[in-house]
Amino acid sequence: MIGILRAKVLTAAAALLASLLNVTSVFAQDAPLASTPPATATATAAQDAPLTSTPPATETAPMPSPVSPGTTISGRDIPPARGATPGQILQGPIVSEGEAPPHLKLGQVQAGDVPLAINLPTALRLADARPLIIAAAQASLQLALAQWQHARVLWLPSLNAGGAYLGHAGGSAGNRGPEFINGRDQLMIGGGVYAIYAVTDAIFTPLYQRQIVRARQADVQTARNDALRNVAEAYFTVQQERGRLAGMLDVQEKSRRLVDAIRSLSKDLTAPIEVNRAQTQLADIEREVALKYQDWRVASAELTRELRLNPITVVEPLEPPELQVTLISPRETVDNLVPIGLTNRPELAANQALVQATLARIRQERMRPLIPSLILAGNPIPVAPFGELMFGGFWSDFSGHNNPASFRFDPNVQLFWQLENFGLGNRALVRERQADRQRALVELFRVQDHVAAEVVQAHARVQSAAIRVARAETEIQQAVTTFNGNLKAIRQTTDFGGRLVLVNRPLEAVDSLRQVERAYDNYFLSVSDYNKAQFQLYWALGYPAGILACDRINNDEVRPVDTSRPPQMAPVNAPPPCQRCGPR
Repeated sequence: MIGILRAKVLTAAAALLASLLNVTSVFAQDAPLASTPPATATATAAQDAPLTSTPPATETAPMPSPVSPGTTISGRDIPPARGATPGQILQGPIVSEGEAPPHLKLGQVQAGDVPLAINLPTALRLADARPLIIAAAQASLQLALAQWQHARVLWLPSLNAGGAYLGHAGGSAGNRGPEFINGRDQLMIGGGVYAIYAVTDAIFTPLYQRQIVRARQADVQTARNDALRNVAEAYFTVQQERGRLAGMLDVQEKSRRLVDAIRSLSKDLTAPIEVNRAQTQLADIEREVALKYQDWRVASAELTRELRLNPITVVEPLEPPELQVTLISPRETVDNLVPIGLTNRPELAANQALVQATLARIRQERMRPLIPSLILAGNPIPVAPFGELMFGGFWSDFSGHNNPASFRFDPNVQLFWQLENFGLGNRALVRERQADRQRALVELFRVQDHVAAEVVQAHARVQSAAIRVARAETEIQQAVTTFNGNLKAIRQTTDFGGRLVLVNRPLEAVDSLRQVERAYDNYFLSVSDYNKAQFQLYWALGYPAGILACDRINNDEVRPVDTSRPPQMAPVNAPPPCQRCGPR
């Protein structure tokens, strides 16, 4: 009779575990990781669990799709969601040098410094894998995958194996009161299955963790986009400082010519103080040359930090500093650009996944009182009072008399429903999850507002920089023409009241040289601002970094670069760029 009862109990426990597995798979089918998200985050949230009587109906979120490589876990693929196609908005990279760029002699890396030649396609390709922010995001994704894998096996019991010994010698009280003096020993060696969990957690925790994985996938794409933008900005800062150095070297050469020209003038035509003024200006320009070279080295160190290259090198771009890169036409209207950013940005996809995760938590707490909890363990016995051992060999003796060895099997299966704190605790947990949902929604809307603002700001920078580049080209032409005219005029004389005087005073040539210096600075700052604004707009629109780092770069444009670092620094074990599968 006892054997039949045990068989029925074990059959019921096996059926319960099987049904739990089926329920988990059904819920997983209802919420695939990479499925098309609902129309709006607020609509889904409102259908599942309205937070208040007056939900914020005016707030709606765009539906971004996470763009990340496919990931596998336990033999099951997580298909990556597809991002928006760049279409006609993304036209570049289109490379040009403007209408009338100044062709200057570039400064050289000084003796004692180590040059590192690199071009923009190579820098963008390296930005696809080497920056630390990508490695950090990938580590977070691996952590989320491990947590999801653990959540999927919550319904499986743990397997115990071991032994237990219980000994007693001396007096003990009997059930009816008298004291007995005896001794006994018990030994059990075996194993058992052990599981104590809420079935609700086994069903809904995997659904929650799936959404966390989806958010971390979007975070990886966010990190790649951020890395591309950071590397591009650092690269164009190097170009900016290199161009400003070239401009200052040209001003220095002009200043020396001006000093020689003033020295050659007759003392009857100019005072000696004019030579002193020109020499003072030359000394100040030479000081600025040293400062500009310092700025080049500082910018180079920032770029090598982003790309994790040798920090002692001085980056020497192969393109001219007046290079202009156009990715998106400045003529594009902001009305067309904002919706693209609200569709493509992976930050929105990550936050939307977090909203979906909070919805799973709400359902979990609502179903908790309705779905039982399970206890599957060994029946507590004196030799194994905590239920870790369910079956195994059993040996015992009593007062020196050995009992025959036997096999024990002591299963304990319990199902129970629980109302925490008479149901008030469950109600509080539901409200807590609803508050988490509302907080996640607010964060989603905050990010949405930031995305729209960043698109508008980047578009404004692109348009402004395009205008400033054209004006700066004109400024350089006029400033150089003015200086050359003044330099020529100080050698020319005219009769004034029977006395020869200079057509122009040397002071006018000195002042015009300062205009040339400002024109060069304005030009290279404007070109750098234009290039940075282009990449900022590309980033703000949420286009994947892999389009520029991999898809639109020919392999023959990528040059070999020495990626070794000092032995005191940690080696870079990044995977080869552009080698992963799936959309970038």
